[in-house]
Formats: sequence, C-alpha cells, structure tokens
Amino acid sequence: SRSKINNNNKIKTKINPRTPNQSISFPREEKRDNEDDVTQLRSIQSTSPAILLQSGPGTGKSHALSRRIAHLLHTKQCSSQHMVVLSFTKSDAVRITERALDILYPPGGDEDDDVENEGKMLRDKIKIWSGTLHSFALSILHRYGDNKTRVISAKQMKQRVKRCLQQQQQQQRNQLYAQALNESNQSLSKLLSHIVRCIELWKEADLLPPSFSYSILAATTASSSLNNHSNDDGVHRQLRQQEEEANVKRECVELSMRLGIPENVALLSLDIFPDYQKMHATAGTADPSDLSLLAYNLLSSNKHALYHMRNKLHQVVLDEYQDVSVSQHALLRLVVRGLTNDNDHDDDDNDQLI
Repeated sequence: SRSKINNNNKIKTKINPRTPNQSISFPREEKRDNEDDVTQLRSIQSTSPAILLQSGPGTGKSHALSRRIAHLLHTKQCSSQHMVVLSFTKSDAVRITERALDILYPPGGDEDDDVENEGKMLRDKIKIWSGTLHSFALSILHRYGDNKTRVISAKQMKQRVKRCLQQQQQQQRNQLYAQALNESNQSLSKLLSHIVRCIELWKEADLLPPSFSYSILAATTASSSLNNHSNDDGVHRQLRQQEEEANVKRECVELSMRLGIPENVALLSLDIFPDYQKMHATAGTADPSDLSLLAYNLLSSNKHALYHMRNKLHQVVLDEYQDVSVSQHALLRLVVRGLTNDNDHDDDDNDQLI
C-alpha cells in the first residue's frame, strides 16, 4: 500500500473506467498524514463483507465512502443497480454518490471532446439509489406492501397530538395535562414538541408494548380476546402482559427523562398514545419513525420479499452509522445480514457491506 503513495503525497489508484491506463490522484487538501492515507486506502480496497470507518469529524470518512463506491463500480465488484447509498438527508446521500461519479468520470478538463462525451454517457447510465433511511423503508413498504402508506409531517403530528389533548380534556383527565403544561413553562407549543419527541423516541427505540403497536385496532381485539378467557391460563397471560407493559412504560419514561423531557410530559405522552395511534389506523398513515419497524415487520412476514431484497442489495453504503436508531439498525441487519435462517435459499449472497 505504501508504494502507492508517490513523492507528491497523492494516493493513486487505477479506478477510472474512462481512462483505464491513467491513475486518479486525490486532491492534496483531502489528505492527512501518510498513515491515515494508507488506512483509508486499505478500507477503500478491502474485500471484507462489512467495513466500519470510525473516526472524528472532518477526517474524510464521507470522501472515503465515495472513493469506496468508485472502487467497487470500477472493479465490477458491484453494479449500480445492486447498491444503495444512505445518509440522514437525501442531499448528503446524493453528494456522496455524485462525488464517487466525479472520481470515475471527472467533469471537464479533457482536451478530447469525444472522450469527454463518452465519459458523460457512461456516467448517465449509472443509477445508484441514494436517499435517507426513512425513504429506504418507505420504498420497501410501497414495493412489497399495499402501496397505500402515507407519511405525515412533523406539523401534522403536532396537530394530531393537539387533538388528542383536546379529547383528553373533554374526558376530564385534566390533572396530568396541567402538570405537564406547567413543566413546559405554560407553553403549549413546547409541550406539543416534547410529546412528539417522546413518540418519535419510543418508536425509534422499539420500546412500545404490544398493545401500543401501530395496528392499535388489532391490539385492542387481541386484548379483548384475553379478557374472554375464563380459565386460569387466560388470567395469567393477562397479568403477565400487564406486568410487561408496566415495565416497558417505566423504561419509556426513564429514557425520555434522560434526554431532558420532564416526567409528567412523558406520562402524558403515554396516556394519549393509544388515541394517537387510532388516528393513524383510521387514516392509514404513519409517522416517519414508524417506517423502519413497519418495513421490518413486512419483510419478516414475507419471505419472498425478504429473499428478493437480499438478492437485490449487494452493497449498502451508510453514512453517519452512529446515529442509526434501534429499529433502523434492525431493518438493515435483516436486509443485509439476516436474523433468520434461510433453509430454502442456500445461495444467499453474504458478501454485503455496511
């Protein structure tokens, strides 16, 4: 690897399909010391099934991801239709992809117009799906599900929470509301923001008990069926479920408080949550934080869809991995590595990358 660092302190790798006999030198301003350069180069050219780039901000992780994508495409280890690039904003994901294509096909600077036009034509043929984890999960739901899931915005979430609070006041459940509003400095806007944050947090952490699941109507039916049992087994199951839900609710409140959300606000959020989910079930909508868990459940229950996804995705390039939520991580593991044994499909490709 060190032999590939020349006297001008530029890493060179032969990854340009437009001019295969020429090497690509990365700009001097992107370089660190030689040891860091070699480490990055080793990551870019690695054949390991999974790679984690761990470094501080501003050390070139995103640039290394772009060079990794360019390397995989040029060496034909992966075609563009079998790769996705994920980040926490679509613009960041697109920027990583565009930078990789710039490495493969540098824009302008060629004296030969025919060569430049050929490079542009080749670049235009490369289509890499780039977007956020939320949009990735939504694409799974639309492709393999009923294609009717609508995602509401943060503003719509606050409006629904406000309607839930109004219903609560009509039912004379005012004491907890008054305490939560007091902890929010008598600011309704701040209270709504806190409640929305609690809902997002619990869904992303996959903490909610079964009766608080997305399909609240199905959960209510299941709960009613338990109540219809007259034997001891039915009573014991119901008691175990109640105990489990009490523990989970306690964890939800503790997690919210660790992130600076007042206790009574968290308790109020739990109190209105079933009504909030009923609105989703009635309208056929979902929060952005629902999408990963919904996609996970869909693929877990549809083996054909899961098999198709695993065959389609050979490389998953993810930026800002440390910010992935529990439900997002579960979805990625299911798609990339798998948490179940596929006895019916022994030819699954495990050479995949996060």
